[in-house]
Amino acid sequence: MKRNVVRLSFADFAISSLSLLLIVDHSVSMSAGGRESSLDQAKAKAEDLIRGLRGNQRAAVITLASDLGFQTHLTDNPRALLDAIDRISPSTLPLRLEALKGLEKPIGGGSIHRVVFVTDGVTRDEDLPTGVEVIRVGETRGNVGIVAADMLLLPSLEQGLGLYFQLASSFEESRSFDVIVRRSGDGVIGKLIEVTADPGLNEPEIYTLVDAEAGAWELELDLKDALSADNRAWLVAQQQAPVKVRIAVEEGYFFEKAVLAFEEQNRLMMVEEAPDVVLAMASTPDAPSSLIFQPDGTSQWWQGLGDDIEEVVAKVLVGDHPVLRSVDVSSMRFVGARDLQTPDDALVLVESDLGVPLIYVAREEGRVAVVVNMDPMASNFYFSAWFPVLIQGVAMTLSARDSPLASSYVVGKSAALPGYEAVSPVDVFLPGGRHVEESGRVFGPLTEFGFYRMTRPKQEWEFGVSMFQREETLLGAGREVSSKEVRNLASGSPLAWWLTVFAMLVLVAESVLYHRRKVG
Repeated sequence: MKRNVVRLSFADFAISSLSLLLIVDHSVSMSAGGRESSLDQAKAKAEDLIRGLRGNQRAAVITLASDLGFQTHLTDNPRALLDAIDRISPSTLPLRLEALKGLEKPIGGGSIHRVVFVTDGVTRDEDLPTGVEVIRVGETRGNVGIVAADMLLLPSLEQGLGLYFQLASSFEESRSFDVIVRRSGDGVIGKLIEVTADPGLNEPEIYTLVDAEAGAWELELDLKDALSADNRAWLVAQQQAPVKVRIAVEEGYFFEKAVLAFEEQNRLMMVEEAPDVVLAMASTPDAPSSLIFQPDGTSQWWQGLGDDIEEVVAKVLVGDHPVLRSVDVSSMRFVGARDLQTPDDALVLVESDLGVPLIYVAREEGRVAVVVNMDPMASNFYFSAWFPVLIQGVAMTLSARDSPLASSYVVGKSAALPGYEAVSPVDVFLPGGRHVEESGRVFGPLTEFGFYRMTRPKQEWEFGVSMFQREETLLGAGREVSSKEVRNLASGSPLAWWLTVFAMLVLVAESVLYHRRKVG
């Protein structure tokens, strides 16, 4: 395999004057090994390189997993460099070589830096930027890991879960062992599965857990191998309660039919008290979340209400909003739409060709409303299949259930917070016990294995984070890796040294010629 390394010759006589950028891979696969892990070997190699520097050379210590981490600035202080190497600890994150692109400028033509990357060689050398020298440590070790898993409720069973997982193995032969499926918290074993992992990526496994409840579960491989981080997976079988909907419409027959259409699927539920969402028409309900058709009268949700618009051509502005995700707006006739102005900071999803808001989301003092500027009876929207779909989409969105969480996320990735827009900050409790407040749309990167819990008033969510990294699990098995040792960093000599030697040679030559002439 062609290795992307720098080949230096005598012509590079000034090489030792270059500053050294020493990058140490501390991604999750570097934890593989027994008493001496790949990371331990990498740190030892890095220390040797630092000790080999000449006194006039500067270096910087950098770590790499998913991102570059500068442990020191450029310095000629060996003690500071060695201490920085000693402090390097293993990461839970995978190796992402794209992060090295930030160094492309320093290692390009005319660079004043020399870049050496110490790694276990799990990733392909051809993915490295040109100009990076590679030192490979460690060796291929036997390892089995969980590279994918999911868990969900089975509607066909009163209490039952579906389990999916996939294994990968770097062993040269097949290995048999048990997969323990354990309920988190009380440790009750829900299932014991005997499996055989063949070399490479295995076929997915699918099982049913009878009499198993929704909630947090753990998978664990009962074997000893090179890397423990991928022997466990943390999963949450999500169960969402239906959205409680109150209909505040005098003639609410069509609204009732729309809600009942999704009641059997456990998505919506019609209530009179403590609703999550209120459906209204030509009025403004006193509710935290509401869907209002046919604006009329005075309301905080619209201003400057004018006359009907005779001809309306709808134009979608935010097509990916969950309110519209399953609705064909082009089939909707906005008969009865009126000229109006939205409150400040309202999000207009659909407007007319003349700029009149037709569907928009407005927020005020912790309350939110979706306003549909049309008469559903005059437009025949009641009789459209899109009418119940729109109601369901709005109810799920306003109750922050439009984006259900996955059972487990890949470490290093991010999780979208429930709800298209953040209504209020979310408290996030991390596996290690820390607590943070998140007000953005996305939370991440997720850097810890285990269960995350997010809470908001009257709402709570939980999900798992697992390794799920095939390349890291396989530890470079089956890949040809050429291991070319990097030349001693001090094997060259600085330009000044060579100029001195050259000057001495010139003087010697002149002396010899002078004496030859004198003797002659």
